[in-house]
Amino acid sequence: MNKKGFTLIEIMVIIGVVAVVSSMGTILFIQTIKQLNEKKLSDTIEEIELATDVYFNKYPYLMEELYKGYTGDIVCTRIYKLQNEGLLDKNLKNPLTDERISGTLCVYSTLDENGNIVHNFDF
Repeated sequence: MNKKGFTLIEIMVIIGVVAVVSSMGTILFIQTIKQLNEKKLSDTIEEIELATDVYFNKYPYLMEELYKGYTGDIVCTRIYKLQNEGLLDKNLKNPLTDERISGTLCVYSTLDENGNIVHNFDF
């Protein structure tokens, strides 16, 4: 007898193999997207910190406030100030949530124990 086609067992095995391969591909795809978003977030944070440093260099009295402690060793720089100076994009977005970063967000700048400026902020 000449058989043409697949048996039910063969079809089930093929479907199982395809399911395993596709689930592994989906997991890798999700991990890759997560890593890309984390990289974008890291780049956005670096961009904000760099813009704040440039702003501090442009307005040296802010550095004096930090070093003299007039504001309790903390200086707040609003995102909208950085945007108005042209240091940041006006449509800056959080890559994780894809929401626009509020212009009223405060970048808190302070000195660490070595006298270096450290910027902190929360999205």
